[in-house]
Amino acid sequence: MASWLPACEFLTLARQSGFYSSFERTQQWAWMANPDRSFRSTIGTHVSRIVDEHRQYLADGARVSAYRQAIEEVVRPGDVVLDLASGTGILGLLACRAGAGRVYSVEVSGMIELAREICRANGFQDRMVFLKGLSTRVDLPEKVDVAVCDQMGRFGFEAGVVQFFGDACKRFLKPGGTLIPARLDMVVCPVECQEIWSQVEYWNDSPAGFDFRPARQWAANTGYPVKLVPDQLLASPAVLTTLEMASAPTSFRREVTLVVSRRGVLHGIGGWFSAQLSRNVTMTNSPLVAERINRHNVFFLWIGRFRWSLEIAFAFRCILPCRTSW
Repeated sequence: MASWLPACEFLTLARQSGFYSSFERTQQWAWMANPDRSFRSTIGTHVSRIVDEHRQYLADGARVSAYRQAIEEVVRPGDVVLDLASGTGILGLLACRAGAGRVYSVEVSGMIELAREICRANGFQDRMVFLKGLSTRVDLPEKVDVAVCDQMGRFGFEAGVVQFFGDACKRFLKPGGTLIPARLDMVVCPVECQEIWSQVEYWNDSPAGFDFRPARQWAANTGYPVKLVPDQLLASPAVLTTLEMASAPTSFRREVTLVVSRRGVLHGIGGWFSAQLSRNVTMTNSPLVAERINRHNVFFLWIGRFRWSLEIAFAFRCILPCRTSW
């Protein structure tokens, strides 16, 4: 039999954890007047999804190993470290283990309360300071030697790392300080991916007997998440651009020519990233690397299908916060 928390205890825990949304607050009194389980179930489901998302991050051995090696290589005993968008605080914990004298853990969501408990469970509460909020809106009492972040998304830039590091370099990082990652390559390749193409073409097939073709244009201009495999690649990958984290632009336009090396049906352009975490450590979600991290790639639909072409010109434009075109 399932056990249920008393109403006040459940609501208190949800509020303290930060997962108690404004929508749910407006429903509080209505729920207390009619206390069925659906309301608690809604909050509980939301919390469990977030916690499980972070479980997947921690279970990604390639990711955790790469950051552990990079942090051990970069962090020196006594260093002050800034962990941006810290989540469970795993990167800060690794920094403490590597000898950091103090770690500032910045997180905008209620995960920061869980991170605080995890920190205490591991005995690092005397070295970790937790700040709730966006890193661009908080202040630190001192400069830091190292700033670390894993907000790279699927293509390397779209989850906020460029903006976070840009601000951190101006306000928090000591002269000569280190960023993890220090550099990021955005890589593209023409791909054959019938599954995603079919999802877009679906809107041309009159579902339910109605004309849904206007939706196809929307679908065609969406960067789909996909796990690419080597057999889907039609050419050797090319670096679209390299972003130096200490000086990365917030907008850019890049062009690259891709030389097709085998016959196939071109459905779109696949994209992934390779991050230089430290001098000797890289991390990537490339489909060509055996130890890739567990993160999807992006897929940009190609308007029109080509069974053979020697060269493909691909242009990509980005304006942050994330707005892209191709």
